[in-house]
Amino acid sequence: RWIEAHSPQISPDELKLSFIVRYPDLRKGIMLVERKSKTEDFNFKKARPLIGEILTGTDSGDSPIPMPQQHNFFDSRLANTIQRLHWLPNSEAIVYDLISPASAFEMRSDLWMIHIYSRKAKKLTKGISAREPAVSPNGEHIAFIRALPTGHSLAMIHLKTTKYELLLSAKEADLHWPEWIDQNRIFVTVKNGSKEILNIVDIRTKNIMPVSLPCPRARFTEVRQNIARFSCDQNGVWNIYEISLDSLSQLKPLTHIFTGVNNFTALLSSSSLIASIFTENGVELGLISPQNNLPTLPQINPLFADD
Repeated sequence: RWIEAHSPQISPDELKLSFIVRYPDLRKGIMLVERKSKTEDFNFKKARPLIGEILTGTDSGDSPIPMPQQHNFFDSRLANTIQRLHWLPNSEAIVYDLISPASAFEMRSDLWMIHIYSRKAKKLTKGISAREPAVSPNGEHIAFIRALPTGHSLAMIHLKTTKYELLLSAKEADLHWPEWIDQNRIFVTVKNGSKEILNIVDIRTKNIMPVSLPCPRARFTEVRQNIARFSCDQNGVWNIYEISLDSLSQLKPLTHIFTGVNNFTALLSSSSLIASIFTENGVELGLISPQNNLPTLPQINPLFADD
């Protein structure tokens, strides 16, 4: 059905799981799988597509489920540009990014919102190069990265008015993966050369504070119940670590996977993680039970440049 699956995101009610897939024709799509209670496992055989196409229903696999009608031909062709999706607090809609035409000569990335039951999609921005959305805890704002040739910016839109404001600009660095800590603070990764430093941006004062971590690179942060978890290559391989938001110290490894872990989502009801794991078959989703009291992970030197 798909050849890769990654970027899982659990809904706030923990009854729905969305993730990005890559199909054999190399397009991407968004899949949704539901469960009736938090004690049940997610049955991925019952996953249904929200965005993109999937072949199902016959042995020959010739029954495509098309893109929602709100997406035009160009959006369908460029569905492989989806980078991130994020749930609204009501667990009934998802915000995601998608590249589409801004004019006859220019492509721009914009944010969309899709309701998981009606499958009605709404374009939230228009031609402002918006990427990697993150919905605020109260559902009123969306933080995102504005990626322009002149540099990256951290910006925020008001969901009701769709007006946006800039929070932080970086002309000599790349910004990635904003994640709300609370209503006033946002994690964002600042990439400069081979370093990726986790920073906290205060949206009231526009101040930015780097977080001191022993990670040459830290990315894909997720905040749940006063704990920040993120992918870190402290030992040379991407694994998942956590720190307390109270102290922002005592980095704790949660996984020890030799091939590496990409982005992930935490299931609070079972204290487990669903993560994008690098395997011999590409990137696949796996259920991980974090190990308690993991020792310091052994150092593994890079094979190619920084990887």
